[in-house]
Amino acid sequence: MRLIFTVDFTRPSHDWHGPHIKNLKWLHGLLSPLIHAAGCQTFSLERHLFATDYETFQSRIFSNAPIGEDRLHKWAELYDGEIDIEEALPAEADDVVLGFEMSPAITRALERRGQRYIDIRIHPIRFLKDLVMSVRASDAVMDERLGKFKTAWEGLYPSISMMTGHFRRKADLTLTDKNIFISQTRHDATVVTSGRFAGIDDVLSGLNTSIDRPWIVIAHPHDPDNPLNLKLAEHLTAEVVKDVNLYAFLACAERSVSFYTFTSGGGREAEEFGHDVHFLGPNHYGRASVNEQSYTAVSPAIFTPNFWRYVLRGEMGDAESLTDLTVLRASLGESWAYPFYKP
Repeated sequence: MRLIFTVDFTRPSHDWHGPHIKNLKWLHGLLSPLIHAAGCQTFSLERHLFATDYETFQSRIFSNAPIGEDRLHKWAELYDGEIDIEEALPAEADDVVLGFEMSPAITRALERRGQRYIDIRIHPIRFLKDLVMSVRASDAVMDERLGKFKTAWEGLYPSISMMTGHFRRKADLTLTDKNIFISQTRHDATVVTSGRFAGIDDVLSGLNTSIDRPWIVIAHPHDPDNPLNLKLAEHLTAEVVKDVNLYAFLACAERSVSFYTFTSGGGREAEEFGHDVHFLGPNHYGRASVNEQSYTAVSPAIFTPNFWRYVLRGEMGDAESLTDLTVLRASLGESWAYPFYKP
């Protein structure tokens, strides 16, 4: 069996240094040694895309739209649409495509040609010692096998207690009787709706503005000047806060505070803190969402050959000891460090 590593290769990039291409290199480097040890072969799509002239491929699927905003909006149109992936993603019938955050357009194209695939994402609960991977397999037998490694969320409530105690002691925050909107980056895949990026009308249509109480908009640290923030501030007479720690707000907010977001994973984390959370977009990862139900959040066993041996072939070897490493945070680097003690 061979696993073909890929990402959403339709996402615009002007060179081989785009974040999604880096994610492809990261995923292959992270998992290929384990899969090889489990007796399977791997192939990274990176080399193939480079050989077929990636820029020419992207120019064609985006109808020669210039690099920049125009191409990003074309990508949003394609994200949940119909595309031809034969040139970009060749595979034999028995190959399994292993992707990181593949778009619905890519997974549907794989299903049309009868190709098995496994899609991996980082789970939105990100305040534990290490990050957690969520996995979905198109093959029903493989998907059922994933359940054997479902995470027990060890340390979830101790982490919530620890952060709540820490921030209530250190942070100068009093949050009662407010509405808080958790913003996102403007071009995040989860804010794509009906072939476009969600705008102010998409957000306002779902907000409960009948209760007269103050609004706060928490800007995303990677896109603090998202135009949506200013539009929300104008419509809601809201305060926009930047360079703040979301976990301080989750820890210090009383139960009279309601949280709103379009699809941010911060909303999923707010649920774990016991807050009232309203998701306004369809592609979110809340507790009751389709995404949460269709993906399995797996334990650190994913970093053992035994996990892959069992999921791919149904063969369970001897239990493998797991070291106390923060594998995902360490492999992703400083931007994914454990930053939650900064008030």
